[in-house]
Amino acid sequence: MKKILTVILSLFIISSCYFPNNKEEREDAARLADEKQKDIVIALVRTKADDNLFLEGAKLAIKEINDLGGVLTDRKIIPLIHDDVGKADVGQKIAREMAYNLDVIAVIGHRFSSVAIPVSITYEKNGIVFISTGSTTPTLTAHKSQYIFRNIPSDKIIGKALAKFTKREGFKNIAVFFERGAYGKRLSGFFREEVVKKKEDKVVKAVNDENKETNDKGVNIVATRSYFKNEDENKKSDFRPLLNDMQELNPDAIFLAASVSTATEFIKQTRSMGVYAPFIGGDSLENHDLWKKCELDAAGTYVASVFDPDYDKVFVERFKKFVKNDLDKSFNPEYDYEKHNYEPDAKAAQGYDAVKLLAWAIENAESTVPLEIATTLRYMNKWDGVVGPYQMTSTGDIAGRPIHIKKLSDGKFKVVETLKAELLDE
Repeated sequence: MKKILTVILSLFIISSCYFPNNKEEREDAARLADEKQKDIVIALVRTKADDNLFLEGAKLAIKEINDLGGVLTDRKIIPLIHDDVGKADVGQKIAREMAYNLDVIAVIGHRFSSVAIPVSITYEKNGIVFISTGSTTPTLTAHKSQYIFRNIPSDKIIGKALAKFTKREGFKNIAVFFERGAYGKRLSGFFREEVVKKKEDKVVKAVNDENKETNDKGVNIVATRSYFKNEDENKKSDFRPLLNDMQELNPDAIFLAASVSTATEFIKQTRSMGVYAPFIGGDSLENHDLWKKCELDAAGTYVASVFDPDYDKVFVERFKKFVKNDLDKSFNPEYDYEKHNYEPDAKAAQGYDAVKLLAWAIENAESTVPLEIATTLRYMNKWDGVVGPYQMTSTGDIAGRPIHIKKLSDGKFKVVETLKAELLDE
């Protein structure tokens, strides 16, 4: 953690030299906009590389708000739409552009933590409210910022939920694989830490086997292995050396902390080697690509999710109607809406909730000044979104949100268990 904070501090110092610093000017512009009752400008930053419906959900929320008269006495929300393509340099270019645009009071999006961390420094420095709908690294909210928030639980919470599910499901022998990188290391580490805990929170090593961990409930980690992501998209990685003894180890389940881009090939190669244990993964694997590229090889995969479509069926129907009848689909031509029955995914719900939450904060602050919006968010009471009730903490994290475990079957992720927030919150 000290090394991570040192990197953040270094990035902040560098940003002081090269990036704009328009915090006071932005507050003055917002106060003037409030006086003149101007429309409210925000930015929505999608990550098309992740193939999700974040932008569709956010657009629906904006349409509903504006159709009902907007916020603060008929002021419309005007979105500026960008795509960071999952790359930090592109994300930072967008962040600088937003920093120079004094009309922008808030940014919602930036799916990947590797992008969200550096851009958060620019947004903080320039007094822009930033709500990440996808960054799960604890580092995002570790440096006591004023303007930075997320509406998704951290990897620590998700790892804890997956570990508790693993125990409840009765899996005895678990193989752990992770993609080398911040996300894979974090999620797999939190999972391993929790799954081998005894009641007194101590880890017990199995005798004469350094590669095996066990606990009082009989859950054993029979192997922990990692791999590098192949940056050449035209080349397939060969995972067989990592899998050659899996039949002998015979795990009941395989925990996989990875991006969906590497997970699909890993799953296919695992099955080709005669290993059919179910996979368990984080929120990154709740992606239509898992079925599209793996089909039956991925059947039975368990993933963590923040969204249960049965919680708010009215939202699901509104989303389907909006996408089918009102949405300009030209910005996402590769997505087969009809094949997926026009249904929202978890990122659609996240985007929708983030916009609605921002609008709620503006109304309650009675202002579009970013600092006043941020203060309202940070000390809000419980708020009920389409993903369920939750509240913000003083650090900008969320509390009170359950984690749903979904199982992939016939191309759909279906909820099989829900872990209540009181079992997971730190």
